Amino acid sequence: RETETIHEFQDVVLYALGQLANNDYALEYLMEQQNVIIEHIAPIINSFSTKFISSSTSLQLENQIPSRNVVIGAIHLLQPLLKDNPTLCKQVQYYPGLGTSIVSLTNFTRMKTDEQRNSSKSAQIRKWSSQCIEQMKINDKSILLTMVSEWKYLAVNITSVACAGGNEIEDPKTIEEGLRSILEIYECLLNGNKEYSEQPRMLRDVQIEVEEEGANEDIEANLYHSTVMDDQVQWLTEMCLNKMINQEIY
Repeated sequence: RETETIHEFQDVVLYALGQLANNDYALEYLMEQQNVIIEHIAPIINSFSTKFISSSTSLQLENQIPSRNVVIGAIHLLQPLLKDNPTLCKQVQYYPGLGTSIVSLTNFTRMKTDEQRNSSKSAQIRKWSSQCIEQMKINDKSILLTMVSEWKYLAVNITSVACAGGNEIEDPKTIEEGLRSILEIYECLLNGNKEYSEQPRMLRDVQIEVEEEGANEDIEANLYHSTVMDDQVQWLTEMCLNKMINQEIY
């Protein structure tokens, strides 16, 4: 009960701080304390993500894992702090496991039961995690390379698209977001941007991963099985397939 009470208190405090971060004066103070904050919330996010990824968790470990409410509070606080804050983005990038954890939580409970998947808490975890990822990409154009090579960003988006089509979630918004992220990966690796040139070696690794995971088939399934396919999603699906299929592995 004591552990549960601590988690409840953490939830209240972290979520309140996240709300306060929307105030310019409070945000300024919180940014001054960002080193302390990241050292506190990073282990929360990492431990929860580890539980999410792991299919089996011991009862002893289960009692040490933060609740969904606490994780929502932690990510909710992190998101506004990342805005226009390249320094904190670098801290997240180099904090062991944190980037991978945030990426994995963008797909939180996507493959679980309807009740779990559609719960408001699960939706909030996905929402705030996705916004953290987007904020980091805005602040650092080169961080996408780290996301692809180290944080399993491609695999998470492929899974998201695969589960959101066919007979799973049937959510065109989720499909569209995943497809846009996959296209972004290919575009950046093929053409580079202002921060880096094209990345043929990484593109080769991505293409091998795509073929090994059967991503083409998962994405193509949206064209035939989804009952909610709209023109935009169909166009994005075809664009993704063209990018994937037309890449040769050297």
